[in-house]
Amino acid sequence: MLTGLLLALTSSPVLADQAPAEAPPVGLWRAWLDSPGGELPFHLEFRPRRGDHELRVAVLNGVESIPIPEVRWHDADDGKGAELILRFTHYDSEIRARPSLEGSRLDGTWRKRRGLDDWTEMEFHAVAGVEQRFRETPIPLGAPDLPALAERYRVDFSSAKDDAVGLFQQSEQGLVTGTFLTTLGDYRYLAGRRNGNRLLLSCFDGAHAFLFDARLLPAPNNGTPGPPRLEGEFWSSDRWHEKWTAHADPEATLPDPLAEVELAVPAAEIPALLAGLRYPDLDGNEQSVLNLQRSGRPLLITLFGSWCPNCNDETRYLVELHQRYTNRDIQIIGLAFEVTGDRDRDLQQLRKYAQYHQIPYPILLAGSADKQKAAAAFPALKAIKSYPTLILLDRHNQVDAIWSGFSGPATGAAHQRLRQFVEARLDKLLLDPTR
Repeated sequence: MLTGLLLALTSSPVLADQAPAEAPPVGLWRAWLDSPGGELPFHLEFRPRRGDHELRVAVLNGVESIPIPEVRWHDADDGKGAELILRFTHYDSEIRARPSLEGSRLDGTWRKRRGLDDWTEMEFHAVAGVEQRFRETPIPLGAPDLPALAERYRVDFSSAKDDAVGLFQQSEQGLVTGTFLTTLGDYRYLAGRRNGNRLLLSCFDGAHAFLFDARLLPAPNNGTPGPPRLEGEFWSSDRWHEKWTAHADPEATLPDPLAEVELAVPAAEIPALLAGLRYPDLDGNEQSVLNLQRSGRPLLITLFGSWCPNCNDETRYLVELHQRYTNRDIQIIGLAFEVTGDRDRDLQQLRKYAQYHQIPYPILLAGSADKQKAAAAFPALKAIKSYPTLILLDRHNQVDAIWSGFSGPATGAAHQRLRQFVEARLDKLLLDPTR
């Protein structure tokens, strides 16, 4: 069952050098991207200024509020008037938009880097003062009156080998929040509405741009009323589209994340293998993974990417874990796999990522986000199936556990189980001098 969580990211907005007089009005804005599947909506909240030249803007997805790290409202260099720039620096992503003459509408473009010269690009729009996320659509006459959504579904995405798990909460007013858990991670905070027997959900966080559109259909239940089944379509950003189906199942689960990934060499060889792996640190200096470790401490190695929202969720958790275990002799090292393959650019992006999250542990640039290339760059594992992947080693650098994927805070109980597992294993290693 989902639990509400307000994410309060700590980065401060950037001050505009010289702000135009008429900034966008404070309050709620309905924003949307022009997706191949139709409007992909979310909300922006323009917050009161601090001082004369500072704007503050947050993205809202249900209970999630994400302050945008860099906000600028300025007179553009092209002489065509004011321009709003919203930069998600940790994702190498930004929105640029121009206001309408009356100032209550914005139109522009969202761009996110996918590679060195490859960008996701979608048209962006926003209108002030609109609280409704999805537009109302007519309900067909004679449509069957189906029960409320179940809280848990077994989900089949057409492209996936394993079933996913859908988690939903439906209010009496038809508002719906939820997420999908998969072996690769979760779909973070989805928000939308049920309109008759149609379900619409979306998410935008600067990296993800998700749109789900599904029909609710009677479930085959031998005449006994029960939760509806779902048949839908899923669009991600400007290029991914697939179909999905879902059946209510209170026992729906994912495969064991501890069994997804295997070692590529005998366990006894892992310490020597890790000692021989060298990658550049954020200053560009080559470092051995184990040379960064303080002797005799349990070690968490995370394989992640700055471009990955699930990795951002995990990073927030690891920063918290580092703070709580400061005096308990554990260590964390991040191995980053980035999208461009350009060492200087990827290191620059990782420095922004580390600053954004205030990361207190070392990060090395391990290679490309391509999973086959990543497995070659980190040959301790037979494969890297998901970003992030968390490897827990004891004080003798023997592998204690490998957790593939990450169930973030939007998954509620699944996120709590992950945290409890990691911390219980760490506590056990710290109490056992032989480990």
